[in-house]
Amino acid sequence: MSQVFNVPIALIVFNRPELTAQVFECIRAARPRQLFVIADGPRHPEERDLCERTRAIATSIDWECDVQTNFSEANLGCGKRIASGLTWVFEHCEEAIILEDDCVADPTFFPYCAELLDKYRDDEKIAMISGTNYLQGYSDPNTVPDSYYFSRFSLICGWATWRRAWKNFDFEMKEWPALKSIGWLEKTYGHNPVTKLRRRNFDRVYLGVPDIWDTQWQFSVLRHNSLVILPTANLICNIGFVESATHTKVPNCQANLETFPMIFPLKHPASFAPDEGRDNYTFKKIFLPTLKKRSILQRVKTRASLIASRSIRLFSGK
Repeated sequence: MSQVFNVPIALIVFNRPELTAQVFECIRAARPRQLFVIADGPRHPEERDLCERTRAIATSIDWECDVQTNFSEANLGCGKRIASGLTWVFEHCEEAIILEDDCVADPTFFPYCAELLDKYRDDEKIAMISGTNYLQGYSDPNTVPDSYYFSRFSLICGWATWRRAWKNFDFEMKEWPALKSIGWLEKTYGHNPVTKLRRRNFDRVYLGVPDIWDTQWQFSVLRHNSLVILPTANLICNIGFVESATHTKVPNCQANLETFPMIFPLKHPASFAPDEGRDNYTFKKIFLPTLKKRSILQRVKTRASLIASRSIRLFSGK
């Protein structure tokens, strides 16, 4: 019988039992001593059965494990449900590894996270550890000397963090208007396409246009001038680019990536500086194409949503 894994794991699920079953097999193989399961409620009565089947799969424990659940009966949406669920997790533990229901992890992802959670536990400079590397062919683990590098991109397809970092998270991004007015983002991170994209995203999320939480987390990471750890070898395969998805209905270059085992012992970078070369490549490969694909109609719709959201806020006095 394999040894029980001592780092808590948080699993976020909703209404996709088939995908959840694949992710749960990774967790079962890791055998965590503590498992937190976060689930949103159905959007309509016809969805209830899918939600219940998914919850049953996510809690089908056959090893020694303390399972805690945070199931919402109402549908809170992707943003509020995941944000509130993770806040609940960190009310119960100091650190955790986090997987959503479409993120299949290589077995080495778990000891990789465990070692780095321990190494950087008290280092306020590090905000999170990601299992994702989109640089297939650019960041070859056979030619790059270190096991991971430091980045400004908070990639959340399979990741880990600490209570000390999550306490900085603010779902409403209340500081953003004041920081935007003084040009904080540009003064801190420069005038460049990446900053332009982040400014636009922060504007949209502050005004409540997309129902998400990860942009707020990116804001928190940047606000505290923190770094993200990204692995040299990709450890996570996102299988969630399907028609039934909320945000990832159409496959792109982030979907179904091949994973590679992390090689141990880990080789740690000598410098704490973010790898600007790999960050720039990530932006050009992943985020820039997304910007170019946005149609004029999409931009008009987004602008209209922003104006409507701003009007609602002014009318309500918020």
